Amino acid sequence: ELQSANASLSQSQRAALGLMEEAQEARRLSERASAGLRESEERYRTLFDSMTEGFALHEIITDEQGRPCDYRFLDLNPRFEQLTGLKRADLQGKCVRQALPGIEGHWIETYGRVALTGEPTRFESFAGALDRWYEVFAYRPAPRQFAVVFSDVTARKRAEEALRRSEALLRAVLDHSPDAIFLKD
Repeated sequence: ELQSANASLSQSQRAALGLMEEAQEARRLSERASAGLRESEERYRTLFDSMTEGFALHEIITDEQGRPCDYRFLDLNPRFEQLTGLKRADLQGKCVRQALPGIEGHWIETYGRVALTGEPTRFESFAGALDRWYEVFAYRPAPRQFAVVFSDVTARKRAEEALRRSEALLRAVLDHSPDAIFLKD
């Protein structure tokens, strides 16, 4: 009986050692997976923080009828701050109507359509509350959310407007001049 007990104990010890080895291997695999995840998150954060375009992730808010009426800031990159003058600490978790009370309704409507339908859009528009023109690409990364990637195109828009005014002035001068004017290349 002692021999049988020793055999049983030896078998239990081998099983326990096997389980310990499996647990250690599982821990090593978990640590490697965690390290890989940390590296992936670090690459994402580096890309996110060094983008030349502004980026923001939002959640759309709808009224009782399901119509977009506001949106909440979930995350944004440093370039967003530079292009808008708005700070992450002041925006994260807040709604746009709270952060920018003068926001034009077309921003909420456009972003709401993207968040609710999943159809991405690209457009240029003036943000009166910021006195800036933006070129925007908006898409839906998850239901009821939208992300925007944007650039400030204010300088280009102002240059285009100055050119239009200059051309209109030249046209008016030419149209109303009593003298004949010849253009030569």
